[in-house]
Amino acid sequence: MIFTGGADFYPTGSAKAPAGTRGRGHSGDASSTLKGSAATTPVCATPLSPIPPSEENSTSFDDSFPLLDGPDDASDISDLNDARKEIQKMRALLKNFKQENTALNTHLMETLLLGTSGFIISGGNFHGEYPAKALDYLAIGIQELANISERRMERLVNPALSNLPAFLVQNGGLNSGFMIAHCTAAALTSENKVLCHPSSVDTLSTSAAKEDHVSMGGYSARKCLEVISNVEVVIAIELMAACQALEFHRPCRSTAPLEAVYDLVRSAGVEPYDEDRYLAPDIDKVTDLIRSGAVWEVVEPYLKQREASQIDEVSPIDMMSRGQVLTLCRNL
Repeated sequence: MIFTGGADFYPTGSAKAPAGTRGRGHSGDASSTLKGSAATTPVCATPLSPIPPSEENSTSFDDSFPLLDGPDDASDISDLNDARKEIQKMRALLKNFKQENTALNTHLMETLLLGTSGFIISGGNFHGEYPAKALDYLAIGIQELANISERRMERLVNPALSNLPAFLVQNGGLNSGFMIAHCTAAALTSENKVLCHPSSVDTLSTSAAKEDHVSMGGYSARKCLEVISNVEVVIAIELMAACQALEFHRPCRSTAPLEAVYDLVRSAGVEPYDEDRYLAPDIDKVTDLIRSGAVWEVVEPYLKQREASQIDEVSPIDMMSRGQVLTLCRNL
């Protein structure tokens, strides 16, 4: 969710850095999934942002894309759906979440008192079909975050795609690195696909056929909570892997907000991986950072600064994929 590796990596001011990037604090950026995946700047060009038309696509995007400046290798661009379509996918999810928020706040009391007239009506508003369908759809939308995160993780641990050591660890074979962590993320992602089967398609007659059609919305809610919990763990594992990927690019630095996230993870006691160790405690620590809103609290000031002054510190990709996803995680 946050950042991947890649070969196009230059220290600030390096003579090797492409024209237009020297002197910028982010010219040696390791944080962009797009750059790490060899996506090109035109893929994210401003004219594309309103297509298809929707409220979520009305966000104003900067033309500069500072974090994407550098050599473009479009040789495998058609293979990078996980990265180059990030904005469009996040917008679709945002629209999904807005719709479900409206549905979940629908009035469901059996008896309604209308206005000051004292008129009372019972029209079956208690039926849970509305929130049941909303919760089923919400689980499907949230699961997409795990789908996307797990695919980005694949690009990190696969040396053929990242140009980094296999599974983000030295002495491969002796050390398995993030191999099993990625398997854990894949397992949780797969488990969510089962949990996303809509329970609201089922019904059983109860109460001596008085309730002849029921929504099964209670299970929709429980499944949705479990999906959210699994997604948080998947994102935490990706964040751990992303921080580890940065270690192989030192002394180069990422952008200020992403270095702040890196520092937050390290300050939680999650050290770089020099050799294999039990990962469960580290996964729990980073998951807690996400659930508590700590990651969002670190990133939010930079996003607000970017919005206010249009500084070249956080790219439009950061504002949508990272900022919006973190907002969603915080609100969940």
